[in-house]
Amino acid sequence: MKIPRFVWLTLAAALLPLSVAAAPATANLRAIPAQIDCTLDNLRLISRACDLGEQLGAGGGWGRHFKVYLRHAADYEAASAALSGKLFFAGDRVTWLRSDICRAALTIEIEATLVAVR
Repeated sequence: MKIPRFVWLTLAAALLPLSVAAAPATANLRAIPAQIDCTLDNLRLISRACDLGEQLGAGGGWGRHFKVYLRHAADYEAASAALSGKLFFAGDRVTWLRSDICRAALTIEIEATLVAVR
């Protein structure tokens, strides 16, 4: 399985930080639901490649912190509803930020940090 090339990934000791957004080929999908779906698909690929299961280590001995960058604050409600129960679960820390995102076509980017719970 090939990890998308636009993802940076570092695995050192028990720390796994990564940042994911929609793929360049789908970045022209301006609607936040389409970009979230693509981002979740990319996270699943990374999760499987790192042996973290389908849900990025949820319930598997990892402390998880997400930073969600939104280009438009008005997208918060839709993004929060779409990600709750699909990516974010009880015990996760989630920080929401209104931000300029590197690629102009993107409206959301998700950064995750996983720390092994001992």
